[in-house]
Parts: sequence; C-alpha cells; structure tokens
Amino acid sequence: MLIDQPIKVAFATVYNILSNLLLSSDFMSFEKEIVDGGMKALLDKYVEVIGALNVSDLYPILGALDLQGINKKTMEVFMSICAMWEPIIKDRRQGSRGNASSQTDFLGALIDISCTDEQINYLLLEIFASSANAIEWAMAELIESPESMKKVREQMTREIKQDVLKESHLPQLHYLKLFSKKL
Repeated sequence: MLIDQPIKVAFATVYNILSNLLLSSDFMSFEKEIVDGGMKALLDKYVEVIGALNVSDLYPILGALDLQGINKKTMEVFMSICAMWEPIIKDRRQGSRGNASSQTDFLGALIDISCTDEQINYLLLEIFASSANAIEWAMAELIESPESMKKVREQMTREIKQDVLKESHLPQLHYLKLFSKKL
C-alpha cells in the first residue's frame, strides 16, 4: 500500500543519490528497493550481525574460535554487499590504467590515490551504512510527529495516482522535502 512506503522511498532515493555521487552509477533500481528491499535488506542484515551479542567480546581469548559464527556471517553479508559495486570498481580500474581515472567522482579519486579494492569496499560500506542510520533516525522523527506524518501521507496519496511510487514522483512531494531539510 502506498501509505506504508515512505521509509522504502527514502532509502531507495538516498542510495540512488549516494551511488551517483560516489560511483557515477545507479546501482540499484528504485522499484526493486520498493518490492524486495535490495540494499536495505542487506544493510539491515549487516547491522543485525555486527550488533549481535558476541561471547568473544566478553572473553577475547575465544575470538579466534568464532563460537557463534558471527565473524563468518559478517563476512558473508559484507561480501554480498560489496558484490553490488565490485563490477563498477573493476571496470573503472581497467578503464583508468596508466592515467587518471576518466570519472571525476569519489571512486575516481580513490583509484587515483591508489586505494585498494578492500579499502574502497570498507569505505563505501561505511558511507552506505551511516546513511541507513540517518534515514532511520529521520523516519523516527517523522513517526514522533504525527501531524507531519499525516501531511506526508496526504501529499503522497494526492500526488501519486497509483499504488507504486516511482522516483519521478519525488519532485512533486514538496512537504517531504521540507521536512527532510528541517532535520
């Protein structure tokens, strides 16, 4: 239902903006995020795994044993997330051999200063995960303000004439834009 979509819309929009700033590429489909979660689902899983109570945090001597499998799960989720942008990194590295990268974006700058793929992966994950936290905080603020939430819902219902919200609808959602700037 349209009214239940604001948080998914916010995540998909922010990730598209970030992916364009960082990688000069839309690496996620706005509609796919609405339907199955995509990157958000992976980031949620990542936060869940790294936030789990780990017995080796209490008893560091047990850390190498990975008794709960948390390190293994963390690496699996990390690799799944990195798989989303690794082809972009690989293509960019191949295209920039011998001279400065052809793109003037964040990834191009990282390649120009000879960052490794591992460094780039960790940095991108940190940026995207931090954004996820910021969006959740903004949505919590919206939930805490029932009047604002009501206005956002009314505007979405009025401006969007079908059940599926698309990125092209975002410029029409003025109140949502104003609310996000207030935060």
